[in-house]
Amino acid sequence: MLSDINILLQKLLDEIDIGIFIKKVEEGIVKEAVYINAYLASLLNKKKEELIGKCLYDFIPKEKISKCMDTDKLAVLSKEPIEYVEIFKIRGKRRFFKIKKIPLLDENDNVVAVSGWVIDITKELKQEEKQKNLNRKLKRLLNRDPITNLLNKYSLLYKLKNYIKKGENFTLAIFDLNNFQIINHLYGFQIGDKVLSEIGRYLESIVKKNLPKASVARINGDDFAILFKCKEQNPEESVRFLQEVKKDIESKNIKITDYVDFSPMFTGAVYCSLKEKESKTPEEVLADLEMTLFRGKDKHKGSIVVYDAKLDSKDRLLEYLDEEKLLVKAIKDKSVEPFFQPIVCLETGNIEAFESLARIKSNDQYIPAGKFIDTAIKTGLISEIDKAILGKISKLTQNINKKVFVNISAISLEKNHNTFKDLEKSLEKKLIF
Repeated sequence: MLSDINILLQKLLDEIDIGIFIKKVEEGIVKEAVYINAYLASLLNKKKEELIGKCLYDFIPKEKISKCMDTDKLAVLSKEPIEYVEIFKIRGKRRFFKIKKIPLLDENDNVVAVSGWVIDITKELKQEEKQKNLNRKLKRLLNRDPITNLLNKYSLLYKLKNYIKKGENFTLAIFDLNNFQIINHLYGFQIGDKVLSEIGRYLESIVKKNLPKASVARINGDDFAILFKCKEQNPEESVRFLQEVKKDIESKNIKITDYVDFSPMFTGAVYCSLKEKESKTPEEVLADLEMTLFRGKDKHKGSIVVYDAKLDSKDRLLEYLDEEKLLVKAIKDKSVEPFFQPIVCLETGNIEAFESLARIKSNDQYIPAGKFIDTAIKTGLISEIDKAILGKISKLTQNINKKVFVNISAISLEKNHNTFKDLEKSLEKKLIF
């Protein structure tokens, strides 16, 4: 019976005029296609049997590969659906396609595949607009972020390319919205999109009030970029301006519900090109600045950090990857351990309670939380760390006649709220979160 249903489902997917695909993901890298329907295969002028098990990058035009890879990576890293419009020449005619890529997650919240669909919207666009307005609308679809209506990453790179080509001094800044993932977790993506839209509107208004020719873009999930021409041969002037922008936008309150407001906080990274001719490509400039942002979030969260060629290397990124491997191994090996720090009454000298501190046992040594907590939060492994700690605390505290204070992340509380409450009740409220 199931095999008959599968056959019917395959026939149905092959009959529809929507391209369907599923691409395998291993260790964060998008690999070969594990499924593709007949319609999408026909767009690539192939049979689907020729494409399954192959990397689809090998079958699309060379000029489209970079964007295809970038959107695949973004879907994997953000763990959020990515949607954009692309132009392809099919049998000699330009056609417009809306493409959506959806990351598929396993039970451990790891991306194991990227699925999605491809829809031909050429006729739809032509029906919506007269021919004289079609190019304008398509240009906006291709160049604008659909959530904030700001420029997108590709438009920003194009403008950056012009600065470099003309040999003009420029400043490029990235503002990363701190802890935005918690908004999506607690209130959902619809509220998250509303917050991003409001921030985009505020940011563009503040920047263009002072620099009308500046470009403001949304380049990733919660990353905004500002690009403008430098008037001074001094990067400090640009940094001062950006600090004022940051201060201004962080003073805004965005209403999430009738009772909850969100006050945005940012970490910024700045790249100032004061050379007669910038030798890097736009992509290289942006990649360097993303390393600066990584350093800022790691060491100076909430501040603005200026690009430094010596500090913003790949070494710190490799350290981050090592820390992630350590966390994954510790969870698997059950080597996350609680340490109990006594809380002493200053008047009597008596121990009144304990505070639980997380440690990881590695090679007969115990690694303090300060060494791995930021990475745990960034990777989303913090909820697994919290669960491991609570599992061991629940056994150890049965023989302790004192209260135990436990530090739990907001992400863990949202994901495992009922579990924590049940645990607190079963231990007669010995645990305090």
